[in-house]
Amino acid sequence: MPQMKFIHIGRPMRPVDWVIVFLILALIAGVAIAIVVVALGIFLILAPVLAVVGLAYYFLWRMRLRAAMRKWRNAANIVEGEYRVVDPREPKSIASDDPQPRDT
Repeated sequence: MPQMKFIHIGRPMRPVDWVIVFLILALIAGVAIAIVVVALGIFLILAPVLAVVGLAYYFLWRMRLRAAMRKWRNAANIVEGEYRVVDPREPKSIASDDPQPRDT
């Protein structure tokens, strides 16, 4: 198996090897810091926007609900017809206004 040319295992590390290790660690740290900065920026922009949108949705939904309830209350829900009170102790044949059932 070929060994890496810039780092040989089994011998003390030279200053060049330390520089390579430092550059690799700096690259990893730079990428991690960039990810954190982008995530924090997105959070700082999106959090207030989502809060405002959530509050607007909540209050607009309540206003629509109130308007719908007001409209429902004002709507004419009256069923007109002729009614008569029937005594529950009265037999059904007497309580019925229908004449004798028709043969079909």
